[in-house]
Amino acid sequence: MEKGQIESQSKEIAEYFKKYWTSYADPNFDRTFSLRNWATIMATIILYYNKNKNNKKNNKDIKNINKKDDNNYENELKKLFKNKKILHIGCGYGYFLEVIKRLNAVPFGIEPYCSFPDNLNIIKARAEDLQDNNSELSKILNGEKFDTIVAHDLFLFSILINKENAHKIIKSLKKYLNKKGVMVFESMNEETLLEKDEIEKLGFKAEYIENIANPYGRICSQVLIFN
Repeated sequence: MEKGQIESQSKEIAEYFKKYWTSYADPNFDRTFSLRNWATIMATIILYYNKNKNNKKNNKDIKNINKKDDNNYENELKKLFKNKKILHIGCGYGYFLEVIKRLNAVPFGIEPYCSFPDNLNIIKARAEDLQDNNSELSKILNGEKFDTIVAHDLFLFSILINKENAHKIIKSLKKYLNKKGVMVFESMNEETLLEKDEIEKLGFKAEYIENIANPYGRICSQVLIFN
């Protein structure tokens, strides 16, 4: 995936967020700040769905997604995200999940610390709990398959213990990812714990995209992981 494509699409997403959350226009407000950080991940998801050669309908729907008509843009997003199951690891208060739910996706979240709404399928748990087949999280997610799994600033030295721990979490996610699914992990300020060679040893393919310019002036990097 091209860095320039993500940057271009993320600008459209940023404009969409601006319209979508009209009651949260203050950039200092927590909800707006959270959503602003997600423009580049949303862009990557859109581009990945569009590249799925086995879904010709979505390819057709997305062709005109950059039109200036805001209503048309939202309708095309809703077609693209319809019934997609998306898991957000470390979802906080669920703001990102609220967005994708309104775009007709099926939201799921994992969050150990915050309080959150009951209607977003958020489970109070840690990412490390995915490694334990007997954990409450594993029992709840039993049989679920996700089209997309995302996280923002999760696989970092300041969050997880070490690289081995990070790779164990990735390995545990394999059974939850659809055959044509994708995992998108983004970081803003620190080097990721995820190494391409180690990820590929776990049976995945990995793609790194660095120095992506966020529409709000920040630089981020992404790791894309596929079955």
